[in-house]
Amino acid sequence: MATYSFVHASDLHLDMQFGLLSSEFPGLTEILRRSTYETYDRIVELCIAEEVDALLIAGDVFHAETGLSAQSDFISGLERLSKNNIKAFVCHGNHDPLDKWWAALDWPEGAHRFGSKPEAIPFDSDDPQSPIVTGVSYPTQEVRT
Repeated sequence: MATYSFVHASDLHLDMQFGLLSSEFPGLTEILRRSTYETYDRIVELCIAEEVDALLIAGDVFHAETGLSAQSDFISGLERLSKNNIKAFVCHGNHDPLDKWWAALDWPEGAHRFGSKPEAIPFDSDDPQSPIVTGVSYPTQEVRT
């Protein structure tokens, strides 16, 4: 029987601006903003170093509607995983719902972005004993059902 290993992350909040803190402590704010990217990079490096099968990201990749640079940095991490044969499964949360602005960036092979309807995806379609990864993304910031 095959074994599988995963890393789970959530609430990355890439590119968070830290609101009022930015006017009072601009230097600290930039350190905190960069820390979100550094944490994501460390997660990607951990996945590669440990040779895991997949990274599962469960919501709030970004803190709010975000720019092209933040989205590009996120996709670059997914590309690094893909080059190392590590899959990624991504759910968007209430801070980065599917109806926000998204650049038309290509997601690498092996990276799956969950839509607004629940999905169940066999991790390895060739293995009948394979785990099934399930997920759903927030379609809008507020979901009341």
